[in-house]
Amino acid sequence: MRKAGSSKPGFTLIEVTTSLTLVSVLMLGLSSAVMIASRALPTPQAGGEFDREVIDVLNRLREELREAYEYEVRTDGAGVQLRMKLTDAGGAGWPEEIEYNYIKADGKLTRRAKDQDERVVLTGISGGKIATKSSNGQPAALNILLRVPDTIQGTFEAHALLPQAPLEK
Repeated sequence: MRKAGSSKPGFTLIEVTTSLTLVSVLMLGLSSAVMIASRALPTPQAGGEFDREVIDVLNRLREELREAYEYEVRTDGAGVQLRMKLTDAGGAGWPEEIEYNYIKADGKLTRRAKDQDERVVLTGISGGKIATKSSNGQPAALNILLRVPDTIQGTFEAHALLPQAPLEK
């Protein structure tokens, strides 16, 4: 407190304490806003990168199936296997034979080309189905349905026309 008649300029202790408290509350609010805003930045999932990866794998599978002259689809309790032989073996760099395996327990889709190691091309699959559609008693198209919950889209579907002859068993 100032004494009456004192002419020294300055702030009282109460004024300084009050202003420091107000500045602290404002800085706390600003730092909270910055923290919330930093969490709003897109993550790979939010940016659709996982979606693009699934779409790329399905497009590659469909492209390879288009080049196939023989195919085989096997389904059992453990998953689904798609095996195909390609027409342009070597000319455009295509392998002669490709095999895709969907393993339900692991939620993985693997790809193995002839004379190469099997590699995982997609993970995080919670469900899926590969089925053929028939026309005049002959398989005409392959439908692929994948559920990938870590993506924006969630469910992906692809269709491909099949070659005329399945692989001999």
